[in-house]
Amino acid sequence: EAAPMVGLSDDVKDQEPRARIAAARSASAMRFMDVQGDYRLEKDSVYGAAVAMLQIARCSGWSKTYTLLAVKSLLLHVLNISTQVFLLSMLGEEMRVWNSFAGKMNLCDFGKNLDSCPGSPNCLGPGGTDFDNPGRLYSFDAWVTRNFVRDSLLAMFPDKRDAIMESVDPGEYGMENYSCRMFCLFLFMMSTMRDLSRTWETFTLIVRVPEAGEWIQIDADQVNRPWTDVSGRVDPVRYCIAGMPLHFKLFNIFFVVAPKALLWFCCVKAGTKFLMETSAITDLIMNSMALAFILSIDEMILQVLGSNSMKYIMGKLEDFCENSVSCETVSDSVSSVLDNENFIENFEASEFGWRAWLTDWKMLAQVVPPRLIMSVLATFVGAQFYYYEECEPLDDGSFTSQDMFLPKNTKFRWLPFLFGVSPPTEGNTPLWSHQET
Repeated sequence: EAAPMVGLSDDVKDQEPRARIAAARSASAMRFMDVQGDYRLEKDSVYGAAVAMLQIARCSGWSKTYTLLAVKSLLLHVLNISTQVFLLSMLGEEMRVWNSFAGKMNLCDFGKNLDSCPGSPNCLGPGGTDFDNPGRLYSFDAWVTRNFVRDSLLAMFPDKRDAIMESVDPGEYGMENYSCRMFCLFLFMMSTMRDLSRTWETFTLIVRVPEAGEWIQIDADQVNRPWTDVSGRVDPVRYCIAGMPLHFKLFNIFFVVAPKALLWFCCVKAGTKFLMETSAITDLIMNSMALAFILSIDEMILQVLGSNSMKYIMGKLEDFCENSVSCETVSDSVSSVLDNENFIENFEASEFGWRAWLTDWKMLAQVVPPRLIMSVLATFVGAQFYYYEECEPLDDGSFTSQDMFLPKNTKFRWLPFLFGVSPPTEGNTPLWSHQET
């Protein structure tokens, strides 16, 4: 038995048992959030608004007010998809067309082992010389300019070729730090995991919800309540995720979830190539977080272009609990478990002792965040896919760029650029080739 706390007030003496009671009442709720969870829509995104507004309009009998909100949410959804597709296509055009016209080869592993050069793998630069010292490493723009100066001198003074080649050193193009490159790729992947998780949550919600249920309700005791002002007319109304007919489920899967997942894949693929082609440390750090902006355009559009009523509804939208067709909230489901006389005993049995630790594998699995594991895996897969698609292996284990060809024209091809497909090339003579260097 604990010794009495001398000199303390009764309120302070009661703090410890009250803290234990608070922990007992909240532990199950914490577990529910992390392990079981609920099904929800993106309340701050046009994707969630496109799903919710259409169902609320359906439950209202397609009234004018809610139907117009549904139409507006779908227009914002189309605007969001068009904007993201356009930006990703422009990014693809820059990397697939204009980089080729600039004579830029894929970075691959140029300069990867700069500290060990010369005499180790990845020491041969795209200009055909070794990285014999860090002072010969330049960005692509600087390297091209230095090569242009040397070639201009050779064209002007062909009789002094040997002296020019000996005195004018353009250096080599390569990366500044390989570790920073991979860590920034990891940061980029981690910044996209939230969007991927929300896509999966939306898909799971659409599949799990029943086909019957109303998304807009009012409590029975509020039906005859006198409404004296505008706020009094809205406050009793509940907006909640409920049933969804099968044809609406198919519509939302094909026109909301599928485009969202496809745009995530295209953004990750384009962002991986963009970062793997970035040589400077500062550019890597800045671009690793800037690229994720494309996936947040849906939230910006709802915040800026969404009406006040649409944002109000999305803010009040209640999550869906699988065990209830009605709009039962998470707090209601948790409190029903906790409201019993033995909740302290249940708390101590489930939270303390070695059995509680070893048998609760679901909570133990949450110690290492699943999104962290997914980020690491996505980083590895993305890097390997980049090497497979853009580079060629050498005998020493290093990677060099594939042969580069000039595109036939600058015609905008949004679909190939969106998926990172190179345009048709001009002739069979490469603009740059490792064999020639």
